[in-house]
Amino acid sequence: MNAMKTTAAATSSAMETGTGEPVHHATNAVVLAPSARREMCVLLVERDQAPHAGQWGLPGGVCQPGESPAEVAVRRAREKTGIDLTGAELVHASSRDEGRDTAGRYVTVSYAVLLPQPVPVQVGDMVRQARWWPVAEALREQLAFDHERIIRDALAVTDRSIG
Repeated sequence: MNAMKTTAAATSSAMETGTGEPVHHATNAVVLAPSARREMCVLLVERDQAPHAGQWGLPGGVCQPGESPAEVAVRRAREKTGIDLTGAELVHASSRDEGRDTAGRYVTVSYAVLLPQPVPVQVGDMVRQARWWPVAEALREQLAFDHERIIRDALAVTDRSIG
């Protein structure tokens, strides 16, 4: 099995110093690929659970004890879409700690992954649908959380354009 290549990875479970509240860690995968028409596409999933049930967003999830953000990005992409990113280069796109989830404090690391072309997807765990979207079309949607911003960050760090 190939080892994951990452440009940044770290994880920890912690309690907020001032409040004693837990700090959760989560990860997203921004999987990008050019279509046959050379249009940049992004893989999105339609969430089936709150918050943001029914909205489209990036495949991702919460880090379990002992998992690195990169491991979670690969695991959740596979569980939610059937795509195996094992061995793919994961480029750090963003890190957020902005009170983005009403369920508590989440520190979220997002990785960009470039594929040579879109690959078949399957509907997996905790999603209604999974499909490739042209990036320009995806950015016009009301995406879950701050996923629009994360996609824009991923395009910037990979030096890719929307069209």
